[in-house]
Amino acid sequence: MPAGLALSSTGTLSGTPTAAGSYSVTVTTTDAHGATGTATYTLAVSAPPPPVATNPVTTSVAANTKTEAGQSVSLNLSSLVTGVFDDIRIVTQPTHGTITISRSLAMRGFGGSPLMAAALAASSISIPGQVIAVYTPDVGYQGTDTFQYVAVGPGGTSTPATATIQVVGKVPTAPGLTASAIDGQTASVDLTAAASGGPFTAAAITSVSPADQATATIVAGGTTDARTFRLQVTPKAHFSGAITVGYTLANAFGTSSTAAVTFTVTARPDPSRDANVRAMSDAQAEAARRFSRTQVANFMGHAETLHGADCARMVNGLRLSSTDRPNQRRIPGQPIESTAPNDTGRAARSVEGSTKDETPAGCGGKVGLWTGGTIDVGTRDAITGRSKVSATTAGVSAGIDVHVAEGVTLGVGGGIGRDRSLIAGGVDRVNSENNMLAVYGSVAPVEGMFVDGMLARGWLDYTLRRMDAGAGALARANRTGTFTTGALSSGIDRTTGTLRWSLYGRAEYLNGRLAGYREEGAGFYNLRFDDRELRSITGALGLRIAWQRPLSVGLLTGRLRTEWLHEFTSGTRQGLDYANVDGPYYYSLVGSGWSREQFLFAPGIGLAMRSGWDLGLDLGVRVANGERAATTGVQVRKAF
Repeated sequence: MPAGLALSSTGTLSGTPTAAGSYSVTVTTTDAHGATGTATYTLAVSAPPPPVATNPVTTSVAANTKTEAGQSVSLNLSSLVTGVFDDIRIVTQPTHGTITISRSLAMRGFGGSPLMAAALAASSISIPGQVIAVYTPDVGYQGTDTFQYVAVGPGGTSTPATATIQVVGKVPTAPGLTASAIDGQTASVDLTAAASGGPFTAAAITSVSPADQATATIVAGGTTDARTFRLQVTPKAHFSGAITVGYTLANAFGTSSTAAVTFTVTARPDPSRDANVRAMSDAQAEAARRFSRTQVANFMGHAETLHGADCARMVNGLRLSSTDRPNQRRIPGQPIESTAPNDTGRAARSVEGSTKDETPAGCGGKVGLWTGGTIDVGTRDAITGRSKVSATTAGVSAGIDVHVAEGVTLGVGGGIGRDRSLIAGGVDRVNSENNMLAVYGSVAPVEGMFVDGMLARGWLDYTLRRMDAGAGALARANRTGTFTTGALSSGIDRTTGTLRWSLYGRAEYLNGRLAGYREEGAGFYNLRFDDRELRSITGALGLRIAWQRPLSVGLLTGRLRTEWLHEFTSGTRQGLDYANVDGPYYYSLVGSGWSREQFLFAPGIGLAMRSGWDLGLDLGVRVANGERAATTGVQVRKAF
C-alpha cells in the first residue's frame, strides 16, 4: 500500500499518497461464514504537475540615498506561485540593486488537487509558508530594474517569472530660512544643513529682492561625496529692511522647488549723529586753527616788540595762558630793557653817554635771535550733538631778525606745536603735532604808525583714538595735513606822559587741507574720513592802553586790552562714511561754532627789570556766541 493511503474494514481506500509510483496491492476478504478470497491490484500514484510562478505587477520604490538609507520594497513571492512547491529561488539577480530572501516554515495553502493537499496536510513534511523578496536599489540609481525567480516542487521547477521594479528618484527638499545681516557686511547661511535629499550636487539662486540692494553668491564646500552649499549675501551700504533670496538645491534625481532665505538687514547708525564723532571732527579742525593762531600770536607778538627799536635784539620769551584765547601782544613801544619812554614813544637807551654812532646797550646789532612760546589750556562745552572737548595747546617759535633800515625789520623763523584734545572725559582723544616755517616783518612807515605781517607754511600730524559703542572697541588712526597762514596788522602808537595807547586792526588768514584716513580696530564700525578743506578769515579791532611808573627795580606797567573779533567764514564740511564703503561719502559734518563774534577784555601788569628780565601777568574774559572763557597769561622774557 503506498504511504499515505489506508484501506478500511469496509473496503474504503482513503488518504493522500506521499510519493508517486506504481504499487501492487493484495486485498483479502472474509465473509460471514469465514470463507476468504484474495485479489491483487496495481495502484498507480501520479506525480503532481510543476508549480507555476507568475510575473507580478510592476512595483515602485523610492530611490535609495546615503541620507535616506533603507529605501526598499518587499514582494511576497509565495502569493505569486500556484501548484505544489517546496521552495522559491532567485535565478537572475537585479542589475541595479540587491535581493534578500526571508522564509517562514508555517504551512500554507496549495494549488493543485484537494486530494494531494489533504495528503500533505496529514504528513509531517514542513514546507515554506511564505517567501519574501526584499529589493534595495543601489545608491543614486533611478529607473527600471528586474530579477527572475522560480518555484521548485515535487513536480519539478516552474518556468522563470520576472519581477519588475521601478526605482523612483527623490529630488531634494529645500527649506525656507531666515537670517540677520548688517548693511554692507556679508552674511552667510548654510543651505544644506536643514535640507533633505542629499547628497547634493548643485545650488542655484533664482531671485534677489530688492535686486538693487544686495549681491548674492553661492559658495560650495564639503567633500565630493558630501558637498555643502552656502548662500552669501552682502546688503548695500546704508540699506535697512528685508532682502529675500530665492534658491534651489539639486541632487542626482533632479532639482528642488524654489525656497527662500529672508535676511533682516539692520543699518549701522548714522555716524554724523554721534556726539563723539562730531567732537572728534571739530577737535581736529580746531587744533589746526589753534596751531595757526598760536604761531600768529608768537610772530606778531614778537613783531610788536620791534616797534621803535633801532636794532635787532636777542630775546627769550614764554607765555602761559588758559583757554583758546585770542592773540596777546606786547604794547607797541613797550621796552624790553629797563628804560622809560621818551616823549616820542620810542624807548630811551639805558646806557648814559651813548652817542648817535654807538650801538645802544642791549642791542645785538643788525641781526638778532629770539624765541617765544604759548601754552593754551581750554574747554569747549558740550552742545547739542557734540561732546565736551578739553584741549591743551603748546606752541614754541624762534626766529632771526634782520634790521634792514630805519623802522624796517624783517625775519625768518620756525615753530613747533603740540596739542591734546580730550573728548567725553578722555576716552576719545586727538593728539596733534605741528611744524612750521615763517617769514615776518615790522615796518614803521611814519612816526607813531606800524604795519606788521607774517606768512607761514605748516605741516600737521594727528594721532586719533575713538571708542565705538557699536563695536565696543577702540578705533585708531593717523592723519596728516598742511596749512598756510598769515596775518597783517596795522595801527597807531601814541604816548602822553606815562600813558601809552594803541589802536589797531588785524586780519588773519588760514587755508589748510587735512588728508583722508580710515580707522582700524573697531572692525565693521571703523569710519572713513575724506579729505577736508580748512578756511578761516578773521578780522579784529583792538585798543591797548598802558600806564608806566618807574621803580627802583625797573619799570612797572599796567595795561588793558580790548578786542572785537569776527570770523568771516563758516565751518567747512567733513565727509565721512564707514571704512568698508568706497566711493563718494554718504554722511557729512559741518564744524560747530566756527563762525562767531568774540569780545575780549584783558587787564594785565608787567615789570621790566633793570637786570634784563621782563615779567607779566594778564587776566581776561572772552565772550562769544554760546561760549564764554576766562584767560590767564604769564609772560617771562630775558634780554641777552
